[in-house]
Amino acid sequence: MTVETASYISQLDPTYPAAGDPKSEGDNHLRLVKTVLKTQFPNFGTNAITATAAEVNYLVGVTSGVQTQLNTLDTGKASKSGAAYTGTHDFTAAALTVPTQATGDATTKAASTAFVSATAFNAALPGQTGNGGKFVTTDGTNASWSNIYGTPTPISTNTNAVNGGFYTLTASLTLTLPATPSSGDVVHVSNRSGATTCVIDRNGSNIMGLAENMTLNVAQQPFSLVYADATRGWVLF
Repeated sequence: MTVETASYISQLDPTYPAAGDPKSEGDNHLRLVKTVLKTQFPNFGTNAITATAAEVNYLVGVTSGVQTQLNTLDTGKASKSGAAYTGTHDFTAAALTVPTQATGDATTKAASTAFVSATAFNAALPGQTGNGGKFVTTDGTNASWSNIYGTPTPISTNTNAVNGGFYTLTASLTLTLPATPSSGDVVHVSNRSGATTCVIDRNGSNIMGLAENMTLNVAQQPFSLVYADATRGWVLF
């Protein structure tokens, strides 16, 4: 008798049946193969297995339920200490919490809103008292407050204006506009002289589209001149 006893594929003897075995044992071999297959794969039911050999081989080395491992990875990855994340991640719906670093920390650590408030704003700004309506400027090292129109410059003699200058006229004089203005350049003027003879010299550029100097025939009137282009020249605001 050359029909072996087996319950699993690994127990089958590939040398059976031997060449000289009686044909009457063939049905026993067939029944054995069927029994082994059904025992080895008891849960396949009536569904076809469509996975390729490569896909099945992905399971090599798996020691527990794949879904269980995926669930564990999904819920635990964000809390893993030292984990590095690359690429783009959308945390729009997430409530992220990061430690608040010490004020002045300039590393690449994540910044909490508390850190930003303490460092990027309050600690970085000059003193607040008495500086309403001003803006922050810097000399490249230190921040300070400045007036929106700059610090007014009182003048009592003929003066050449510069871009951004704020001139308070205290006598009858001529204020000459910049010679080569660019679009957006501005000069601020406040006539506090009481005179109606002060002159704004156009210095080669139009004023309000006219190739004429401007006489300040109304005293105590502040205004700004903004350079638009070669045609309109300096425009009154």
